[in-house]
Amino acid sequence: MKQLKGKYLMVLIAVCGIAAASMGMLTNVSGLFFTPISEELGVGRGSVSLTLTISNLIFAVGGILSARELRGPNFKKVLIIGAAVFAGCTALLAVSSSLILLYLFNAIRGFAAGVVGNVAVSMIITNWFHSNTGLLTSIAMGCSGIAGALFTPILSAVIEKAGWRTAYVVDGIIIAVMYLPAILFPIAFRPDDIDMEPMGYQGERQMQEVAQSNGASISRVILILAFAYAALVAFISSFPPHMSSVATSFGFSEAVGAGMLSACLVANTAGKIIFGAAADRIGAKRTILIYCTIFLAASLLLLLVHVSGLMIPFAVMFGVVYTLPTVSLVLLCRDAFGQEHYAATYPKVTMIMTVVNAFGTSIIGYIYDLTGGYEVSLIICAVVAVLSMTTAIIIYRKK
Repeated sequence: MKQLKGKYLMVLIAVCGIAAASMGMLTNVSGLFFTPISEELGVGRGSVSLTLTISNLIFAVGGILSARELRGPNFKKVLIIGAAVFAGCTALLAVSSSLILLYLFNAIRGFAAGVVGNVAVSMIITNWFHSNTGLLTSIAMGCSGIAGALFTPILSAVIEKAGWRTAYVVDGIIIAVMYLPAILFPIAFRPDDIDMEPMGYQGERQMQEVAQSNGASISRVILILAFAYAALVAFISSFPPHMSSVATSFGFSEAVGAGMLSACLVANTAGKIIFGAAADRIGAKRTILIYCTIFLAASLLLLLVHVSGLMIPFAVMFGVVYTLPTVSLVLLCRDAFGQEHYAATYPKVTMIMTVVNAFGTSIIGYIYDLTGGYEVSLIICAVVAVLSMTTAIIIYRKK
């Protein structure tokens, strides 16, 4: 990390801004707008919350195009256009007077955010850094949680004082500002585009390893297993938004529920950074297994132990699940497919993850409606944690 200076530092700052805007501002603050929009337009909250599902689904489609469109001289052009469309459509949500316009603008901004979003972040880091990749990936991905925590109270205050329309304009301005480092800094998608080498580059030995990777075909079995892992961890990562309801369903106060939700968000950022540092030291496989075990224990504790003073610590443990579909998925794909095939496989894998995550929260809500509680969902989470560990183990054995 001592070499992290100059353009390498600029790259890290740039990807942190991209992650904060594309993931943090697209998803983490969206819930603030559901109630005021539904009240003003006279529609149900479910209809308004569908805007987030739409933007997330189209986000996945944009991610597929990201690796191809950002290559070479197109990097800055695509980045500028993507950021402008994303920020512009966010601001244009302020003029929406119907659900149709809300859906349309969210679809367009979701696509733009996907092109210049988390796939771009992971690809840029993989291209520029061949050492400390886990830690640097976790720092960038963690910025999405930081952005949500930082700007949620600000936008909430704007909504309260000036209305949701003004808040969308402010949201658009924040997004535009977050992309400025990536646009203005003299960086590229790959270091060799500007005659530089990746940090931690090992010269001829690494070139031989990449050459061997070029000659190897992508295993369909491993690709299917990667899809399965992405779907599993995406589903369980959609549970935390229900934390406040979990508390009240177990007979605790709304204050306890709010504390549990905040605890999950704290674990969102801290968990990613710890995961990255641990993965660099003991490997991604072991770290994935540790995190899945922590999540499994948290699911069982929330299911079986209902003590007010323990709910927040349990929620902190549960919150590590945010790391699994982000940092762990990046490192697992990098290890499973190698440097060369990573660019071809990760966008497809992350599309599966995004689609499942988009529907996961609603599915858990429907399970609650059918069963009258969260017990069944927590049991499913525990089972999925075990399946995630099993899938990861098989991937690493077969790679």
